[in-house]
Amino acid sequence: MSVEPRVSIHPDSSVLMAAIAARLITKLVDVQDKHGEATVVLTGGTVGIGTLKAVADSPAAPAVDWSKVNFWWGDERFVAADHPDRNTRQAFAALLSSIPVDPARINQPGSSDDFDTPEEAAEDYARRLREAAQAEHAADMSDDRPDEPGVLPRLDVVLLGVGPDAHVASLFPEQGGIREKERTVVGVRNSPSRRPSESRSRFPP
Repeated sequence: MSVEPRVSIHPDSSVLMAAIAARLITKLVDVQDKHGEATVVLTGGTVGIGTLKAVADSPAAPAVDWSKVNFWWGDERFVAADHPDRNTRQAFAALLSSIPVDPARINQPGSSDDFDTPEEAAEDYARRLREAAQAEHAADMSDDRPDEPGVLPRLDVVLLGVGPDAHVASLFPEQGGIREKERTVVGVRNSPSRRPSESRSRFPP
């Protein structure tokens, strides 16, 4: 079943981020009511991180049982773990450090401290996604449980932004990674917006 896209227009970015934060909180509460836990895929960028800050500042944030939210990332820069440009580090500063989240549910992409290449980091993240899907499949006792696990766990909310050069999740127009149809995670090199000596990995569940 396909769903028609819906476009909501907001007067400025601050209103947009507050609106996304409110919808995110509501969605997580609804999913937890149904499944007991929820999974959200985070992104970086000004609006992505600003949205997380808006969630942290929202009086409705405690309605979510943050100890039962699984966090993944849709993309990450392949730099050192403590690099200020890491989406994961910015997410901790904006939200994760201020909520009672279970550290075991925070699935950070590998950094250049852990792997030699962005491709190795991408392969590791794809493996971890598969393992999460397998664990979810094994725990599923419902009547509509599929015969075999997929390559991705259930993703309840995927946050994405569009850069000024039209890139989404570190996938840039006219680069090979945007045409990928098989792999769930790919390494991205020589991205147009990268700083010297940086490359970025795309982790798009």
